[in-house]
Amino acid sequence: DEFEDEAGVDTGNSANESYDSTNDLYTQTTNGDLTLISNAQAAVAVPTDVRIVIFEQDIDVITINTDLKAFASRDGGTTYTEFVLVDEGDYASGQQIWAASVDVSAQPSGSSMRWKIRGYGNSGDAKEFNIHGVSLTWS
Repeated sequence: DEFEDEAGVDTGNSANESYDSTNDLYTQTTNGDLTLISNAQAAVAVPTDVRIVIFEQDIDVITINTDLKAFASRDGGTTYTEFVLVDEGDYASGQQIWAASVDVSAQPSGSSMRWKIRGYGNSGDAKEFNIHGVSLTWS
């Protein structure tokens, strides 16, 4: 789903993000690395596989899995496993779909699901991008 408000994001644990309610997106602020963390969602059973889909728009040219990374947790955010994101195409001009699946069976058992997105600076020079939406599914 696209971001229509901040209800799905744990703003207390996120850092250096700015929500733009006019355009329904999050962007990285220039004063540090971005950390955007979802609120926990309860899974019916303990998941072993997790899939993420990210709707992203470059402001600066970014290198995926370097400047922008994504992670999944099944224990409420204590332990995270990194996704290796791949390009799934564009959903609008200049707006990419990044997606990946990851095995989380090595994490401590749990069913409190969270995603985390990190934006990293390059030698202190943060790359800017917009996040329009994130989807996390599991089995």
